[in-house]
Order: sequence, then C-alpha cells, then structure tokens
Amino acid sequence: VTANQAVAFQNTGMPMPPLAPVEAQFQLGNTDTVRKRISVLVHDSSFADLAVCTFWLPANAPLTTYSMFTHTTQAWTDATISFYAASANQAINTTGFYQVDNVSLQYVPGGTATETTCDDPLAPAPPGGPIGPDLLTNGDFETGSLAPWGLFGQIQMQIVGGVFEFIKLAGTPAGVVLQATNQAMTANQILEATFQLGNSSGLRKRVTVILHDNNFSDLSACTFWLLPGQALSTYTYRTYATQAWANATLSVYPATVGAEQWIRLDNVTLRRTPPLAIQGTTCFEPGALAFAPIAASGGRAFVPAPPRANREDTSSGRRVQTLAESIDLVTATTARLRLRSWLTAMHSRGEVQVTTDGVTWETVYVVEASDTWTLIDIDLSAYLGKVISVRFVFD
Repeated sequence: VTANQAVAFQNTGMPMPPLAPVEAQFQLGNTDTVRKRISVLVHDSSFADLAVCTFWLPANAPLTTYSMFTHTTQAWTDATISFYAASANQAINTTGFYQVDNVSLQYVPGGTATETTCDDPLAPAPPGGPIGPDLLTNGDFETGSLAPWGLFGQIQMQIVGGVFEFIKLAGTPAGVVLQATNQAMTANQILEATFQLGNSSGLRKRVTVILHDNNFSDLSACTFWLLPGQALSTYTYRTYATQAWANATLSVYPATVGAEQWIRLDNVTLRRTPPLAIQGTTCFEPGALAFAPIAASGGRAFVPAPPRANREDTSSGRRVQTLAESIDLVTATTARLRLRSWLTAMHSRGEVQVTTDGVTWETVYVVEASDTWTLIDIDLSAYLGKVISVRFVFD
C-alpha cells in the first residue's frame, strides 16, 4: 500500500535479435477475496524495449494458464519477464496473495512480429450481432479544436492540418489525451479501437493506449513503438470489458519523455464489436493482419504461407490455395485454426477445407463477405490424432 511498485522478475541474460517473436506462458491465481489486476511485461532488462499485458484475476481464482505473444522491436541484451502487482492489498494484514507458477519465456521462430496478444482464458465467446457505430466524436480532429477530447498531466500539444500532435513533458502526473464517451458497457462487451499513429521526430517513441471505464476500475492496455520519422500508420486494439462500465473511455499516453516533436494521432474510432472472436487483448501493428493459424495443444503453432502457393483456376472462377506445410495433430489434445478474412465481394464466398489423405477435402468453414477484417475461429478437434492439410477456396 506504499507508492512503490511490487514486482517479481527474472533476467535471463539471453540476447534477442530485432523483430524476434517471443512467447511467455504462466499460471496466475488469486487467493484474495477481491479481484486483482496483474501486469506482465516482457522486455529488455534496460526497459529500452518492452511489451505489456494486463490481466484481471477474479477473487479466489485458482491457478490458470495465461499466455503472452509478442516480439522485440530492436535488439535486446537481456530478455526479462516481470510480474507487477497492479492492485494494492486492501489492508496490510490481508491474507490474500497473487500466485504465479510454471513460467516459461521462449523465442518462437516463425511467429508474428507485428502484434502483441494477451491470451486470457476468461475472454468471452463472441455473442454475434452487428458492429456498432463509432462512439467517439471528432476522432479525425478536422474541427481544428480539441473538444470533446481532454488533456491531463504533463503534455504539450497542437493540432495541425487535422492531426493531433503531442509530446510528454517531464514531471508528474503523466500526460494523456482522452475522450470519455459517456457510453455504458456490459460485462464481456467486445470492443475495437482503431487509430493512426506517427512520429515526426528523429527519435523512436513509445505510446500507450488504454481502454477503460472512466474511473479506471477496469482497463486494458496496448503499447506501441514508433520509428523516427514514421508516417501516420493504422493500428488496431481489440479487448473486452471484464465487468460492467459506466463510461467507456479511450486514453492515449505519450510514454517517452522528451521535447523532440511530435507524436502524431489521427482518425481514432471506438466501436462495440460483438461478432469478433478475441483471445483477450490484442494490439495489432501496421501489417499485422497476415495469416497466422493457431493450434492450442500446449501453445501456438504458426504455419507460414509458402513462397509459391499452389493455385488452381477453373472456368467457373474457383481458386484454390493450399498450404505447403501439413499440421501434425497426432499428440494434440485440442486444436483450433484462427485466421483473419476480409471478403469484400458480396456475391462470392470462401471456404476453409481440410484433408487427411490429400485427396478428399472437407469444408470446415464457410467465409461470408464482411466490411472489415474479421477473426475466424475454427474448431479442429474432429481431426485430433491425425496429420492434416488445409486449403482456402475462393468461389
């Protein structure tokens, strides 16, 4: 209950190259009678590069497996994992504890280097329904004024050409630009924010984006690194409310202190997205929508697209793309295939097909048209104990 942060960490002493995919897996529990928040950081020991996941642990939660998939953005000298107790105990003599067990941290060749996923076993299944309207006003800053956005703390800003530009000044409290929507959220509401970030300075800078109830009783976070001189680029942030919110709020923090100008922000949106399947909180960087299938038998199995895909065009306009690598489910206990699709042709459709013998193909999913990138989650448990191949059919 002091101002100091409580953290348990391990420096591995292992260097990592730039853009190295990393997976952390761990069990978390909570023996307290109130729910608690824990922040997990995977970072270089110098904190010159880092990624963060935040998880909410229910009261009296037993040890449960969580995962974090991320990547380096520059070379590391000492890969480190840190667990921060983000909720202070209610009293000094409390008997409740955070629990951490069975921690692993490893380099994952072939993994994604364009997103951070906080794999939360409590993430809700998508209830379905339409994507809601944008909840933000003046997200493109075209009015030339800040309202209804607000500022707090040590921050300097300007609006130039319909782009919000800002830097973090030294001192406390930390600077932030935020907009409270005055929109309530039900527990397990799935949300998506999109925004463009840029950096006109000659130094790389970090930005932290938080989606939260306005009183911070519930929140998640994404942190992004911006290259020197980076043009405005699109980022996507998907998460869910772990409890009911009274006032959904989006906050953008300049996390790098310095007078070098400017961090840039534009075209910000926030929507309810009940049809989207999520794993917890995922922070998508530019170019992050590449195909990345997942097998859930103890971790994530990435199958890269082959250099030369096997394509067949028929007179009916049907096109087939087969993955070159097979997927081994012989020892798997559960398996899922996840992919992202944006099919714009309203009178076309896609199919995901599976074969066990290379001859007979079975359709396991029909992909319909969508108005944005859509995460598709396919249960492959019917193929446990077998080696399969997967293909995509556009018709």
